[in-house]
Amino acid sequence: MWTPSFGSPRHVETTIPCHQCGHAVTARRLCREVRIECPECGEKAPLEAYAQDMDDILEEFLQAVFCDRM
Repeated sequence: MWTPSFGSPRHVETTIPCHQCGHAVTARRLCREVRIECPECGEKAPLEAYAQDMDDILEEFLQAVFCDRM
């Protein structure tokens, strides 16, 4: 039986540079998706836009994100 992890973080700061301004972006876990946000310029993008730039911090963060495989 699946048990939710209530202690997992909702966001994490990464070392990935923003595609708009170069500042390090934040990954934020929302209800149905993970979104990439830049705290400097406000750019918001889907995770797919930064998949090729993934760092170890983001990969570890995504391990705690549950997904619906149906």
